[in-house]
Amino acid sequence: FIYDCESENGGFPVFKWHCDTVLPNDLVLSTAAQLRLLAYNVNSGVSSYSGKTVRLANDIDLSSYEWVPIGGNSTSATNKGKVFSGTFDGCGFAVRNMSITTNRSYVGFFGSVQGAIKNFGVESGRVIGFKKVAGLAGYCTGTLTNCFNRAFVSGNSQTGGLIGVPDAVSI
Repeated sequence: FIYDCESENGGFPVFKWHCDTVLPNDLVLSTAAQLRLLAYNVNSGVSSYSGKTVRLANDIDLSSYEWVPIGGNSTSATNKGKVFSGTFDGCGFAVRNMSITTNRSYVGFFGSVQGAIKNFGVESGRVIGFKKVAGLAGYCTGTLTNCFNRAFVSGNSQTGGLIGVPDAVSI
């Protein structure tokens, strides 16, 4: 992380590559703060990470914050919001103690994903949402390989352990 070099993030720290004109193809994240910044970048429209690979370097404990899903997290049950469109490779690691309590739709570690998630899991936590709710992804189009969810999940409809609404998903 470095200081907000281009004053695009309200003075909050940004990834070093935010000051470059081209995003690197491979990002390695190791802290809850870095995951939160990834969610912020997708949710604010900075990047969908299309063509990029995001990897985890270790297990990450999310107990310090109420988790905001990466993409999705919409007030509308029909608008999936911003979408993560890259590849997320957990490299065999997981997040723990993820807590989401909301009346929104498209809720999970990922709210909306249109890409690939692999070698990743949600080890523990609680996910409560309205519609399109799951531990891993509220809405998913793409591929899911070697993933798991052990968090408690509750929703009004279209709720699942791994995926709330699968749309052309290869598992």
